Amino acid sequence: MPRSAAEFHLDPVEVSDAVSALVRDGDATIQKVADELGVSRRSMQRYLADSGVTFSGIRDQAVNHAALTMLAHTAMPIAVISRKLGYKNPSSFTRAFVRWNGVTPLNYRRLERREVS
Repeated sequence: MPRSAAEFHLDPVEVSDAVSALVRDGDATIQKVADELGVSRRSMQRYLADSGVTFSGIRDQAVNHAALTMLAHTAMPIAVISRKLGYKNPSSFTRAFVRWNGVTPLNYRRLERREVS
């Protein structure tokens, strides 16, 4: 049974670590993370709100970090990266990536490759 809010203090860093561990498999849902931490989804949301952060914000950071890493260090097609990160449609991933970084995944990869050469 999940722990209640009164039983322990949940640190946003713990949530971030759990999300990061699950994000590369496209399995970083709020329920899955709460289950991994042994807390109810609602309790986790309350703890995060009390800390001034949201699950979606933490998840977005983790997905963005994983995307940047995969784009820079693998030759994996963008469509495969988007699926691995939990996106059903590569265009949804591209829109999110542009929102986070100001460039498309393809342009980011090109820029990274230029800097390495």
